[in-house]
Amino acid sequence: MHHFETVAWSLQNIIPVTMNKGTHFNGQPMYGKLISLLDKHEFLKFSREKKGERYVKHFDAYQHLVVILYAVIKRFDSLREIIDSMFPVARKLAHLGINMMPRRSTLSDANARRPETVFESTYRSLYARYKDELSSDS
Repeated sequence: MHHFETVAWSLQNIIPVTMNKGTHFNGQPMYGKLISLLDKHEFLKFSREKKGERYVKHFDAYQHLVVILYAVIKRFDSLREIIDSMFPVARKLAHLGINMMPRRSTLSDANARRPETVFESTYRSLYARYKDELSSDS
């Protein structure tokens, strides 16, 4: 997950998370803002070009990315933690493009089969688009 951590860390630098004196967000929480930076169609195009959609029936690369970014932000270490945390809120995730909540084995298969170059292409595209807004530490 090291590559995903880099993506999430880099994007956190360009996503302002503001809170008022209470503990309520002004606007959208960081995860929603992060997902809003992604272009689903561009990402799926990268995935098809890199053969990331081979042998896939339901759990496409975009859903995979959304789940993995969630795991990185939450600092989960295992597939069980990811699935156990997301399953109860599956209905709330539909607006993010998660059409089905994957089983642990589906997520494991996706991690093993989907080339990391799919995610690398997306990272490079996002970096090129937002590099001027990133801090100099990135």
